[in-house]
Amino acid sequence: MSQNSDRTPSPRRLRVRLLVWLLPSLLLLVLLTQLGTNILLNTAAAQSWIDRRLPHVTVTWSAGWSLWPGQLNLQNLTIEVHATELPLYLAVDEAEVRVATSGLVVRRLTLHQLDAHGIRLLRMGPHRLQGEGELRATGLELAAPRVGAESFRLALEAGSLWRDDTLLADDLTLDAALSVVPFDPAPGLDRQILSQVSGRLSLAGRADAWVVFNPYLRATPWLTLDGSGGLTAELSLHDGLLEAGSHVTLESPDLAVELVEAALVGSERGSGTRQRLSGRGQASLEVRAGETTSQPYLDVTLEDVAMHTLEPAEGGPLLTSRLFAISARLESADLSSPPAPPDSARMTWQEAEVPDVSRLSRHLPPGLPLTLHAGTARLDAWLDYREGRLEGQAELSGNDIAMTLMAQSLVGELALGMNLAELDPAASRLDLSGSRLTVAATQTGTANPMVTELTFPQARFTVQEPLTQSHAHKGPTLLDGELTVVGQVSHLAFLDAFLEDAFDGRGMALNGAGRLFADIRFREGRPVAGGRVTVAASSLETRFLDFHAQGQGSLVARLLDASEGPAAELQLRLEQARLTRGEGTSPMLVAPLLNLTAAIDTLTREHVSGNITLRLAWPEAVVPDVAVLGRHFPDSSPLRLLGGSATSRGELTFDASGVRGQVALNGQALQTSLLDTEVQGALSLELPLRHASLDGAVLDLSGSRFTLEMEGGDEEERMTTRLLARQARFTQPFGDNGQTPRTRLVLDGSVDRLGFLDRLLPRTHGVTLRGAGQLQADLDLVGHEPQPGSRVRVDADRLAATFLDYGVNGNGWLEALVEGNPAAPSARLVLNLPRVSLGRRGATTDYLSGRHFRLETTLPRFTIDPDTIPVDALTTRIELPIAEVADIAIYDDYLPRGAGLSLLGGSASLTADLRLEGLHARGDMTLRAFNTDLRIGEQQLRGDLSLDARLREGNLETLTFDAAGTRLRLDNVSREGAEGRRERGWWAQLDLERGRLTWQQPLSLSARLGLTMRDTGLLANLMLSRTSEQPRLARLLTVSAVSGHADVELTNNRLHLSDLRLTGRNLEMLADLRLAEDTMQGELYARFGALRLGLALENGGRDLQLFRPRRWYRSVEEARSEADVRQPLQPGWQQEIEGVTASDPR
Repeated sequence: MSQNSDRTPSPRRLRVRLLVWLLPSLLLLVLLTQLGTNILLNTAAAQSWIDRRLPHVTVTWSAGWSLWPGQLNLQNLTIEVHATELPLYLAVDEAEVRVATSGLVVRRLTLHQLDAHGIRLLRMGPHRLQGEGELRATGLELAAPRVGAESFRLALEAGSLWRDDTLLADDLTLDAALSVVPFDPAPGLDRQILSQVSGRLSLAGRADAWVVFNPYLRATPWLTLDGSGGLTAELSLHDGLLEAGSHVTLESPDLAVELVEAALVGSERGSGTRQRLSGRGQASLEVRAGETTSQPYLDVTLEDVAMHTLEPAEGGPLLTSRLFAISARLESADLSSPPAPPDSARMTWQEAEVPDVSRLSRHLPPGLPLTLHAGTARLDAWLDYREGRLEGQAELSGNDIAMTLMAQSLVGELALGMNLAELDPAASRLDLSGSRLTVAATQTGTANPMVTELTFPQARFTVQEPLTQSHAHKGPTLLDGELTVVGQVSHLAFLDAFLEDAFDGRGMALNGAGRLFADIRFREGRPVAGGRVTVAASSLETRFLDFHAQGQGSLVARLLDASEGPAAELQLRLEQARLTRGEGTSPMLVAPLLNLTAAIDTLTREHVSGNITLRLAWPEAVVPDVAVLGRHFPDSSPLRLLGGSATSRGELTFDASGVRGQVALNGQALQTSLLDTEVQGALSLELPLRHASLDGAVLDLSGSRFTLEMEGGDEEERMTTRLLARQARFTQPFGDNGQTPRTRLVLDGSVDRLGFLDRLLPRTHGVTLRGAGQLQADLDLVGHEPQPGSRVRVDADRLAATFLDYGVNGNGWLEALVEGNPAAPSARLVLNLPRVSLGRRGATTDYLSGRHFRLETTLPRFTIDPDTIPVDALTTRIELPIAEVADIAIYDDYLPRGAGLSLLGGSASLTADLRLEGLHARGDMTLRAFNTDLRIGEQQLRGDLSLDARLREGNLETLTFDAAGTRLRLDNVSREGAEGRRERGWWAQLDLERGRLTWQQPLSLSARLGLTMRDTGLLANLMLSRTSEQPRLARLLTVSAVSGHADVELTNNRLHLSDLRLTGRNLEMLADLRLAEDTMQGELYARFGALRLGLALENGGRDLQLFRPRRWYRSVEEARSEADVRQPLQPGWQQEIEGVTASDPR
């Protein structure tokens, strides 16, 4: 030992020895270490030690071994990272692990390499992946604060993907090669983690579209996918960003798309209507290369599509379509970014069929005048979504569509091209400009189609509240905006909704075809002032209140400002217009221009019927037949229009309270009727219609004026009548529903022809009126019957009247009065002429002139048809208290020619009082004549004549009267005496004891009269006027103070005195005298004391009988009686017998 120590080894040997010693030591150490490691790997101590060193990680294995330090081969390896937000778990059948042992010292688990076979489970958070495959990872870091991997390669077959207990995909074939930059799992599985991932992934299997695509649609609440099918994917990632060429595709036999309408315009998910479209299809997500960055696109295509409404649920599909597609451009391919709504998207429906178009009505834009009710239609549509805004087009067409277009129910063809130029929910803006509508349909019960072609060049709207809120509200959306419509319409009934219910359902209805232009502005969903609708039509017509107007022209509707909201004014301008009324086809008027204006105070449908005013105006017009217009005059109107043409102008206003306005009528050669008296002439009529009720119950024409120029033989004979109706009020003027008309008339004016009143006067009495004057009338009529208090007065400077066969002329007044009990009123017509001239009817010579003439006719009731009144009820009284006969010779025409009686001259005064009752008459007349010249036979007399005629029981048909009581007296008569000298102071008096007088020209008389004379000189001269013994016999036959009786027959050509008996101063005279052709014939017997004689006068000669003159006279009487029996009876003998029989026996 001491020797070895004393030796000093060399340095080289020393190094070799050291190396020899170290190498076995190291090898032994390694072997011991590996032995210890393998022993530890198969004991629980190693796993417990790891749990203690790495409390955030649990690593377990069933068995393991190691051939090299840090390199382990483990069986049934599980690695679980305990993180509250993002727990990780890996379970494999076998794994080769290279562990960074130094990391365990610092409590960090780092696997430089992990090769796993038989992957049983890979879980990250709630997701887990199961299947058969291999996993290879390098740089796998499982520290508490950090998790990551330099590379991660996973190959899996027959795998399945779960979230909790929900199977997301199965039958997966997966090949993924990823790298994960270490990250802190504490916050959980955040999208920011994906920014740490790069690599590629390829997979195929079966999956649910909800799982695959909806995570990318979370920011797109209006769109979700549903359905399952075959899934394929090829993804390439770089720092969480999908690179171009990446794609995910799901093909499914039953793929569904759900659209939420409200969410599409920005409302919250879950509100609004949900539509589900299902069919065979494909959904794909593809990243395409862009100019600067890659852009992902989501495409969904469905075939044989059925579209159902889910909320609210409706039976049957809303539509079926051959193809439906959605193409959406997503905002970013960066998986680490939160989902965002697509930048743009397009939805397309191709060859769709809508089984019930009524379900599309609520999808039509607000303000469109179209409602769909029933029918099947075709639909092609697309809708673009871009940056929160929508645009698109829809083409809807069908053949048998039941619809309401502009308030008209129609069935027919429909073509709607809706152009959604813009829908911006954020700006609350809607633009439908460019939309168009074509309809060719008919109304129910009509054959003519309604053709409407409309385009909407401008249809821009805004909403005061966001569309996201307004969509959720019930009721119409309150829009502000502008609408311009251009097109062709064949029916204008779209305006009837505001007009037809007015006037108790008899409001305004329009019809016609033409070019339409509309410019309307809306505020809060209502049209505002300034809007305008114009229709230019070649054929235009309207009906209102039983009127029918038609022509060509234009229709203009304007919106106006009003205190209670927007109002409207509709102007209808008709050129070459015709206006009719009722069922008649004959025009009331034809006008070159007819204006009809409708003013609507409110546009609310339920209130418009009571707030409409119509104004009808025609500046000039022609009335082809005034009789058509006259049919609409009240039944109680005194004026009737019968025929002829006229010109007219007027304006009428109709509202809920009634009608008012002004109508003027002017015409030449018109046939009219005034109080049922037909006249012809020029008429000027002005009718101020102050008020007329719509039901025809009340009519007020107060203030009406008319001028009637009645035609005559020449211009000078034209008569003018002017009337002013100060009051003209009619109640129930047309007698509707059995109501009795009531009329109130107050008239003033001038009347040139009073003949129109003849219709009111009794024809039986021959009463007529002629003349002109100032008329005043105050009439209260019930039906056609004036009521008590009614009166008519005419004051005239020239007035003529007739009664019986006479006529009177003068100045005065005529008054017609209705008096008595209202239940049975009577009528009285009074004619007063302060100064009058009287003559025979139709004659030019006046018989007399007088004062205070009065004619009064009384009827039991006033009527324009007196013939309906019984004749016996008519009474006329004629009074002439003062009259003067300038020349009594005028009455000579009443004396029969050849009867030997003549009135030669002299003046007279006369009074008369005549009463006509039905066909009967009675009266009294007094005539006083002085210095009157008259002739009896050949005797000319002058003296005073007094006649007191008492006429009773007159017959107006024969003009015969009972004249009993009549007295004729001659006084102060001068006559030619027996010796040819004039004798004065003669007098005579004739009293008709009985008799019948026929007052005709010439008159006839059959009477028994009493005679009283101063003497018989007149008779003696008459009998002896042509005999040579006249002086001697006349003196003999002249006896004073005689009286007697005689029968008188005064006929057309003779005067017959029969049964003449005179007595006085020893005189008895019997005679039968006949004066004819101014020749006296007859027989006479006279007894003068003891002297008796008979005298026969014949053919101008005489036969004096002195032998038995009385027997001779009796024989002549007997012979004459027998001859009268054998002679034929005279005409009129029956009437004469009846008259005598009915006469007073006196």
